[in-house]
Amino acid sequence: LAKVFQLVEPKNRYLILAHMNKEDLMKIMSYLEPEELLLGLSIFNQEAIVKLMQNLPQETLTKVVLEKMDASKFVKNLPTKFLDEFMESDKLDRSMFMEALQEIDDEQLQKMMEHFTGQPCYQEKGEIVEQLGSLNDDNFMKAMRSFEPEGKQQLINNLNIIHTFVISLKIIKEKV
Repeated sequence: LAKVFQLVEPKNRYLILAHMNKEDLMKIMSYLEPEELLLGLSIFNQEAIVKLMQNLPQETLTKVVLEKMDASKFVKNLPTKFLDEFMESDKLDRSMFMEALQEIDDEQLQKMMEHFTGQPCYQEKGEIVEQLGSLNDDNFMKAMRSFEPEGKQQLINNLNIIHTFVISLKIIKEKV
């Protein structure tokens, strides 16, 4: 449309896209190459991009973001609120947490235990993980929420299910 109507002014291009419904936007996007999509994004200001992103299906948006951004970098930029919500996701089970805990830094585990118990912790990783495994489900989740933000980020990255994380919390739309 921009070529047909010779709309070289970015404002005019945006007005056309802004008045399209979600289905039409998706049809147009399917014909564009990634380079063309990136070029198109350079035309819009942040507010316009946010508005456009809100009309995209969440799964598509997730895929694009995670193709262009390292998952650990993405998680690092999330507010603690989202990390906490993820920790309580019904898509995770205790065994997944237990496996992911094996890769957490000793220092982060000790800090978490200190925050959870209110006592200094000098235990080794194996002892801490064993102690966490013996907790009932409610206390186990309280302990997981007791991690500092860096510990929560490590834990989420160790779970290796970042796509589920993003989709289950509808993070991208809320983050923007």
